Amino acid sequence: MTTLPHPYFKLTTERVAPHRLRVRLFGDLDHESSDELVEALERRLGEDGEEVRELHLDFRELAAVDSMGLSAILMAHRLCEAAHVHLHLDSRPPHLDRMLTVTGTLDYLTDPCAHHEPVALGDTEPPSGGPPP
Repeated sequence: MTTLPHPYFKLTTERVAPHRLRVRLFGDLDHESSDELVEALERRLGEDGEEVRELHLDFRELAAVDSMGLSAILMAHRLCEAAHVHLHLDSRPPHLDRMLTVTGTLDYLTDPCAHHEPVALGDTEPPSGGPPP
């Protein structure tokens, strides 16, 4: 029996301006690493609180992404909205754009003019004015 190596994943965070945080993702954002991204964002947004106005996720070194990776990106969006932080998805590779397009989440995550009401974590009700269930 062959043992498969664990996928490589690493992230770095850096303050690039007084109110701007950049998180660089390296390797595979998947079922094994997605929690690491969400936990890092929860910590940094909690630590820096009101100081962060923009969060840049840099995907330049992203090798692969699966459905749990997409879920982590959506959770990043949700965390940012709750903290009133503008999320940017920078240097997206073609395979990530394809996944976002196929799942219908590209415009939701990248439209700078879209106004989404912040949703409390754990809230299962649609925002007011949203489509009925």
